Amino acid sequence: MRVISFFFLMLSLSAFAQTPQGFSFQGVARDENGKVVASQSVGLRFTIHKTSANGPIQY
Repeated sequence: MRVISFFFLMLSLSAFAQTPQGFSFQGVARDENGKVVASQSVGLRFTIHKTSANGPIQY
């Protein structure tokens, strides 16, 4: 009985872990010549602006 209760507790807690305002994104990394970069590590930097594309940086 304890195992079943623990399972349902974990299941219910995982329901709150979802982000309601998330977004999906797919992209292709290319080098300076426009060739696709495959099977390599790439670094990304995201900047979120507050009110517009030129607004103050929020994050």
